[in-house]
Amino acid sequence: MLFEPTVMQLLGVDGTTYTLSEEYSTESSIMLRRGAKGLDAPTYNVMADEYPAIDGGFVRYARATIREIFLPVTIYGTSRHEMLALKRRFIASLNPKKGLVQLQSTEHTPLSGDELVAEPVRSITCFYASGMEGGEGDDNGHHWATYGIVLRATHPYFQHLTRTQDTFVNPASGGVLALDNTGDEETQPRWEIVGPLNSRISMLRTDGAGTILDEMRFDAAFTLAEGEVLVIETAKGVQSIRRYPEVNPDGIYDPAEGDSMWFAFDVASPMWAVQPGLNHLELLIDMPSDMSSEELAAWVAANQPEITVSFLPSFLGI
Repeated sequence: MLFEPTVMQLLGVDGTTYTLSEEYSTESSIMLRRGAKGLDAPTYNVMADEYPAIDGGFVRYARATIREIFLPVTIYGTSRHEMLALKRRFIASLNPKKGLVQLQSTEHTPLSGDELVAEPVRSITCFYASGMEGGEGDDNGHHWATYGIVLRATHPYFQHLTRTQDTFVNPASGGVLALDNTGDEETQPRWEIVGPLNSRISMLRTDGAGTILDEMRFDAAFTLAEGEVLVIETAKGVQSIRRYPEVNPDGIYDPAEGDSMWFAFDVASPMWAVQPGLNHLELLIDMPSDMSSEELAAWVAANQPEITVSFLPSFLGI
């Protein structure tokens, strides 16, 4: 394999998965050749200004730009008919008018001897830009066509396919959670709060010693009946706060459904990101003071939520 033991796969807009191998096959195949680019650190746009009257300057901001990925590939077939059939399927699978493609990379960690253990897949979502224009030829009974495919990713980071998640224990008493982000970059979490709940709530990120670094809060009490779920999606560009009648087992919630709960949210508070490394999270559920024992028991019964936070770790490259 080209990056042995790395496995590179491309998931087309039609759901077809293509494994990009380097070895000749007895059947038609797609080979990723040497010279692939754009698989490691993204390109950054750093804005720096000069000081008007003193030496040097200062950096205003830095941002990762749209990532461009270059994949030199050769499509092989034992006959020209086989090669053409695979090429046509592959071109259709890249059609950006039909959707986006996913480029997936699986690395392997060596153990004792020759044993290898697969690491979690890193994936990036792209659209096809250009490159499926090339020349044909034949060699030792194999017919081939070579291309230099250019993909562009509007979100410039590779991510895991499955979300990292954890659940607060006993949140009504002020839950505490240590959440480890194994990625290279900060990432926006999703919160799922399953009722019952009838109070205001705040989500805090602290330094582990009690100092609050970030606070996302609601400034009005809201009600979740038992089994109802409030989904807070903080990813930039798709932020939403919606209440749904029940938990969706596959974790997918339609933002066009459910009830909007923005009215209860304090828009002055940030939808903060999970930072790389260990994050100390805390919950604050607003409890009225001076309650009688009966009122306290009723409040506890009405505020027993199950709160889960999840995120996709983001990486600079494969």
